[in-house]
Amino acid sequence: MIEISERHGTPLAFLRARPFSTNDFKHFDHIFVMDENNYNDVLSLAKDEQEANKVKFILNGLLE
Repeated sequence: MIEISERHGTPLAFLRARPFSTNDFKHFDHIFVMDENNYNDVLSLAKDEQEANKVKFILNGLLE
């Protein structure tokens, strides 16, 4: 993935994963997760429906 993204002018090698923070709900309009465990973990941290609605599976989010 890194090699292909660099060939297309979008380097990704500098990206690093980090733990999700409840502050992320304030800073991001969309929060993408990879699997159901991540989805449930992040959703459990949402304080209201508006925050919960930001959480989507990455593949579903790309199709919307």
